[in-house]
This record gives sequence, structure tokens and C-alpha cells, in this order.
Amino acid sequence: MLLRGNTLARIASGEITLAFRRWRRPTVRSGGTLLTAAGQLEIQAVSVVPIDAITPDEASHAGYASYEALAADLDRRNGGEVYRIEFGALRPDPRVALRESPLDEQAAADLQARLTRLDAASPDGAWTVKTLQAVRDHPGVRAGELCRLVDQERDRFKPNVRKLKNLGLTISLEVGYRLSPRGEAYLHQHRIMSFVLTEAMAVLERTPEAFRALLSGLSDTWTRTDEGPDTFTPFDNLGHLVHGERTDWIPRARIILAATGDRRFAPFDRFAHIREGEGKQLSDLLDEFTRLRGENLATLRGWSLSEADLALEGEHPELGTVTLGQLLATWVAHDLGHLAQTSRVMAKRYREAVGPWRAYLPVLDR
Repeated sequence: MLLRGNTLARIASGEITLAFRRWRRPTVRSGGTLLTAAGQLEIQAVSVVPIDAITPDEASHAGYASYEALAADLDRRNGGEVYRIEFGALRPDPRVALRESPLDEQAAADLQARLTRLDAASPDGAWTVKTLQAVRDHPGVRAGELCRLVDQERDRFKPNVRKLKNLGLTISLEVGYRLSPRGEAYLHQHRIMSFVLTEAMAVLERTPEAFRALLSGLSDTWTRTDEGPDTFTPFDNLGHLVHGERTDWIPRARIILAATGDRRFAPFDRFAHIREGEGKQLSDLLDEFTRLRGENLATLRGWSLSEADLALEGEHPELGTVTLGQLLATWVAHDLGHLAQTSRVMAKRYREAVGPWRAYLPVLDR
């Protein structure tokens, strides 16, 4: 339902309290609201009325000089029934306040969930971040030009931008759009928190050499020390990573990318390295880890994964539905976690030896 600027001004002043439209189906509902250029308008009632039942007083409250002028306006529209729309209060647009609202942890999580649902429901695939980035990089550019930058038809692009506006992320200009402060904050957080495959691979490439630099040539007093019963030694951490290269990351990624059949992952044996490491030297594990990681990264590069691929899903035996992007991000975090664990275990050898400096070394008591 379109209300022009002069009509909105008369609604705000209380001069206009009604509207009449000929519709095949109503575009507003009783008890709902309508977002307008002047704010959020309450819709108190919507009902079908015979055109000859409209009174001169109602025509006046709809902004017409006479009943005849209203009837002539309605008769210019072919088909449909005549609807009487009763307006309530015209309040400030809630999107205006939303644009400035802080994006705390909970608000960011809620917003991400909304955007993920919008992406999932779109025949164009993931479009929300691409559209926000296009608006950020090209403020004030017409929709007809912006839509080409994100590979969307103009008729689909404009409703999509309105969806982002309803979330307080964009602001309409006389020509084009710009990001709101909330939109800027979201893209900043997204850049920091989102999974970028090339950045992930840069870490995955370095892990074998990081372990080699830390452990190669050290005695068992360093590599076989632990934190107590049922805890990992540095040797165990390395063996655990080797087992993951064989059975976890790439095999599970293949299940997801198969896109057909059973997408359930086989359970991962967190302690298989104990059996597999029997009779092996640390140097054997370092060489095996380097070789397997190199092969797996070559496979990963060869897939040339797209954003759509990263959104594909598999089924974890305990966690349920997970995406390929989440699996690969976990691969990186898993590497870093075991590198940190290895360093912590080794540091604890000197928990007592450091004497009073222990108070300054929290790693010794974690």
C-alpha cells in the first residue's frame, strides 16, 4: 500500500484517518502496521465495503473533497473489491532506532540467524553479505547497477535490499542506498569472525612445521610428559593429529561434497593414536603428519570450493547437522588447540622450578 508524502503529512496531522482501495487482495491487515517514509503506521481495521455505502464524511476523512471524487478515483481501477482501511497512530520508524542500536553478542547472533535463514530461502543462494558489501562499496548507486554486481535480477534485488533495511542494516537514499551503523558493525564482525578458506589453509600449512620446530630432537622427558592420568603427552597430541588426517577432515568433507546418499559421519576415535603410535618414534610421526597434511591440502585446493559448497551439510554423530565450512574451521581450531595443549603440557614441567614467578605464569595452572 503506497502512501505519498502529502498524504502522510495529513495522516500525521490527524486530517486523514481513512483510505479506500480497490484490490483483488488486501496488502495490509487489521491490527497490522505499514512502514512508510514517515514512520510506522498502525492499521486498525480493514474491511470490504460496497462503494455506495461510503459516506461523504468518510470520503472527507480519506482526503477527498467529495464522495464523487473518491468514487471516480476508485472506478478508474479495474477489478477487485473496495476496501476501507482505518488508520491508527503514525509512530517513528523502528528501523531508524535499530540502525543505531549496538550489535552486542546476542544481537549479533540473532542477526546472523536471520541472515542465514534469508540465504537459505533464496534461489540465488547466499546473497545477504554480498549485497551488504556491494552497498558499502557503492553508496548512492542505483539498484539497476548494484544488482549486476551481485548477480541478481533487479526485480529480486530491490525486495532483498528492503529485507536488509527491515533488519536495520541499510538506509535508502534519494538514489541508491548506504549502510547504517548497524550494517557497518555487522560487516566488521563478519570479516573478523567469518571463515575464509585461504586464511584457514595458511594456518593448516604451517602446523606440521610448528610441531617439528617445537618437538624435533627433544628427549622423552619433554615429549612424553603429561598432565596426569588420561591426559595427552606432546607425543599423543601429534599422534592424534595424524589420526585425524587419515580419518576425520578430508574423509568427512568427501561425505558432505558427495551431495547424495548417507551424509552421516563415522564416529571419530579420539584415542586411536595410542594403538597406532606403538613402536613409533617422534620423528616418524612428524614425517607422517607432514606427508598426510600435504596430501590433504592438495585435495582441498583441487576442490576449488565455493560459498555454496561451504554451506553444504553433513550429519555429525553427536552434534547433528554441520556445514562444510564449520568442519574446515574446526580443523584449524583443532590444530591450534593441540598446539596450545602441547605447549601447556611442556610448560608444566617447570611449574615448581619457576618458584615465585608461577604467580605470573597462568599457563602453569590451567
